[in-house]
Amino acid sequence: MGMLEHVPYHKLHRYNLYDRTAKTGITNTCNYPHKVASIDVEGECFLCTCDGWLPISSGKIQNYTKLEQIWQTDVAKKLQQDIDSKKFTWCSVDACGIRKQNQIQRQHYISINVDESCNLACPSCRRSKINWTSGKKYDDRLTIATHLVKLINGFKQPLEIMMSGNGDPFASLIYRPLLIEMEPTDNIKIRMLTNGLLLKKLLPSMKIKQSIKYLDISMDAGDKETYEVVRLGGSWKVLLDNLDYIKEHVDAEVTLKFVFQKSNLDSLDNFVKLLEKYQFLGNVTPLEDWNTMTDFAEHDILNPSRRSMVKFCSAPWETVQILPGGIVYSCACSDWNSQGPIGNLNKQTLSEIMNGAGIKEFRSTILDGSFSKCNKVCHRLSTLEDIDKIVHDENSTSLPSQLTIAIDFECNLKCPSCRSHKIFTGKVNAEKLKILTDLVTAYRDVKTPVIVQLDGAGDIFASKTYHEFLSTVDLPDCWTLEVITNGNLITKKKSTILKIKDQIGHVAVSLDAATEDSYKITRGGRFDLVLDGIEWLHEIGIKPSLSFVVQKENYREIGQAYELAKEYNCSNITYHMLRRWPHMTDSWWQQNRIEDNTLVDQVALKEQLRKLPIDQSPLTSITIDGNLSSIIN
Repeated sequence: MGMLEHVPYHKLHRYNLYDRTAKTGITNTCNYPHKVASIDVEGECFLCTCDGWLPISSGKIQNYTKLEQIWQTDVAKKLQQDIDSKKFTWCSVDACGIRKQNQIQRQHYISINVDESCNLACPSCRRSKINWTSGKKYDDRLTIATHLVKLINGFKQPLEIMMSGNGDPFASLIYRPLLIEMEPTDNIKIRMLTNGLLLKKLLPSMKIKQSIKYLDISMDAGDKETYEVVRLGGSWKVLLDNLDYIKEHVDAEVTLKFVFQKSNLDSLDNFVKLLEKYQFLGNVTPLEDWNTMTDFAEHDILNPSRRSMVKFCSAPWETVQILPGGIVYSCACSDWNSQGPIGNLNKQTLSEIMNGAGIKEFRSTILDGSFSKCNKVCHRLSTLEDIDKIVHDENSTSLPSQLTIAIDFECNLKCPSCRSHKIFTGKVNAEKLKILTDLVTAYRDVKTPVIVQLDGAGDIFASKTYHEFLSTVDLPDCWTLEVITNGNLITKKKSTILKIKDQIGHVAVSLDAATEDSYKITRGGRFDLVLDGIEWLHEIGIKPSLSFVVQKENYREIGQAYELAKEYNCSNITYHMLRRWPHMTDSWWQQNRIEDNTLVDQVALKEQLRKLPIDQSPLTSITIDGNLSSIIN
């Protein structure tokens, strides 16, 4: 094939596991060979998040003078060309998931795995403690780490770094140059995988502390007795002391990890309690056979049928969507499941709904791995690979931690992509107001954070009902609001916004244009008022995002919209595919949709999408929904 010579000897077994011929029938795209690198203990650079899926080396990091050379070698270019043409000749496509979804990395990402040294000897990972402190292996790996520091410090593009998947970087002397000598910049985001025992000792003296945005802490237990069995050599008291330190002093997203096995089965409930105490994220994964356990089958408690749970969705335990009439769906979007409504707030309390037959039936289809009530368009279903959250009680009656409240269609605009006519009564709706006030009552004593999205059906600033609610009712302390608006009324509703300002976590402004002329077509409001509203939000400390529904009338402004987001210092711009709503006539839909539309210059459309800065600006990031990104061939 012409690539075998670039497979390191220690990766030949991986290379031979999978079919290495050109594949057919793959419509998705992957840019990993352009953006991603995994660097192993030999310094070999693999153009994938896991070198097992593409174990062809682009070369040794020791031979490069610039980090970007990883993606510029002849081998890299050959791999890039092969994947760009959707041949996937040397890829293990069934292992990596490309048949199901696009694999898009928007900024450069390197996974650094240059040492397996660790201060523990966990049975699920290794047979004995590994700690390189001298000798040739130590010297060679230290050279790699020291060289990486120079390359990273000289790399000026946005970069995400992961350390380390095969040891503990804080316990390794080989990682010390990376931890001490790397220069922190706004362009670098670091994810650290660690057992967490040395964080309090080492983090305060590390320059890159501010660049650590994600901390994944492997603990596999929720109590002292279990911990000291599954985390051999660790101290429960020291771990808790470190968690306390992190909670108070580290500004990073923290995830506690739990490898599910026979030895820690009874500790899962206590693990959940720890998550609740610290308000950290939780992640549960099945036990993997690393050939370190002679009795792996006895420790692996997930039988084949139960292993279906490694594809899991926590939405039916955490989220609901509330629609007009008080109708409640289990999921953030009623389009994502075929279960139908699970209740009605005009007839039941939210607590009753969360313990009702409807939600229990929906949850059962997640727990049995069938996902029979889920719509295949759900983005979570196609991307989840692990149990993403902890569910300790299949019959949990807890109130959801995420509410999407879309109960009011009233709006000051009549955007053709959304509705056929203006919906505006100018009156307070007593039924809708009661739903809102009842929700406030239900959450008044809740202490854990709750995300509340208002309102995807209309515009809250055009609604008399929302005005009455937000102006007169004190919101629960646990609520953080995510507001969706067209932005035309922001400057007219300053008093309402100021009242709830401290509880607004995010404002998304639906724009769909980058110029006044196209705005009149796609939205029909006043472009200048929207921009004035965005500026005023900045003045009061709120950094909004922009939303852009791509259609025939605006696709040539995709790039301009990004520049506008930069100019107004927005947190993000999201590009959506135009969706077919019931109000659209066949003729309007055919004329304005973008996919397979003869009225749309498809070359220009793809060019506009492709020229979006893949390397995210420090001022804004870009999100392109999956359906839209599939247009980029």
